[in-house]
Order: sequence, then C-alpha cells, then structure tokens
Amino acid sequence: MSGSPSATTRRVAPPSDGSRFGDDDVSDEALRPPLGLLFLGCAAVALSAAMLLGSGRLIDLAGYFLATVVAVFTVAGYRALDSRRRTRPTYVIPRLAQLIPPTLLGLGVLVCGTLVASVHVWRFADFMARQ
Repeated sequence: MSGSPSATTRRVAPPSDGSRFGDDDVSDEALRPPLGLLFLGCAAVALSAAMLLGSGRLIDLAGYFLATVVAVFTVAGYRALDSRRRTRPTYVIPRLAQLIPPTLLGLGVLVCGTLVASVHVWRFADFMARQ
C-alpha cells in the first residue's frame, strides 16, 4: 500500500518538448505575433487623444489612464507573448509585420501615449490650480 501513489497525489509529467503548460498549446498551427495587442494599444492612445477634445477632471484622468497604463500593459503583453512564441518552430512573421516592424509600432504607442498623457496631466494640474 505504501508503494503505490494515490490518485490525488500523482504528479503529471511536463511536456517533453520543454514548453510549459498553457503556453500556446497548438501543435501544427502557425504562431504569429500578437499584433492585436499592439492595435489595442494604438486604439487606447487614439481614444485618449480624442478625449482631449472634452474637458473635466474625470475625462483627463481617464485619458491619462488610457495613454499610460493601458498602452504600457498592451505593449508589455505583446513583448512577453511574442518572445514566448518566437521560441517555437512554427512561428511565422506575417507580411504586415515585415512592412511595419512591430517593435517600432510598440515604441510609437509608448511615445505617443507619453505625449498625450502629458497633455492630460497638464490640463488636470491647470484645472486643480484654478480652484
């Protein structure tokens, strides 16, 4: 009885290819860069820039949040997921990513997000100083 492991304590062996569990569990499917995350970051910065047309503390705070936190997390998520996917032999770079390097797009999202966020911060500080 002591020689056989119970069903509740049995360990599952890791995959033989060295990957971790849950990392893009696909077999023959081609892996591509997660460009959707970068486009989400672009959309967040664009929405934040559109919020500059409005006025008010809440609009400036929401615009700042979109231009900084959302933009940074989408670019960081892209880099982490793309780095993990690049280690797979089925990784394929799409034509769009060959024309516009995703690294430059991510850098553009961060730079534009910083510029738009600085305008939101300036407007918020000006509003608070006038009260």
